[in-house]
Amino acid sequence: MVALGLSLQALWILALLINRIPAIATWMSFVPMAGPVLGLYSCTAIVYLVTLLVWQGWYHHRDCSQQRPHIVWFICVSFLIFFVMSIPNIFQFTISATS
Repeated sequence: MVALGLSLQALWILALLINRIPAIATWMSFVPMAGPVLGLYSCTAIVYLVTLLVWQGWYHHRDCSQQRPHIVWFICVSFLIFFVMSIPNIFQFTISATS
């Protein structure tokens, strides 16, 4: 669940960066026909797998029952942040200085 929460956070952050910075979108375009979507999902999968392996290694043969409520809240907050930050209007949000 922690790996899922972190990969969701990585997904919306990378999607925001791809929409904001053309150099990152170009760098993430592994296959020109697919665009930066393949790079986005590949990076998210790597974040998920690395986090999963680290957490499994850390909690191997350990009792994590006292941390379950915290992990459940983490995944719920991660889902909420992901859905709010994935709304297309967020990508057009700009802050400009008025003079």
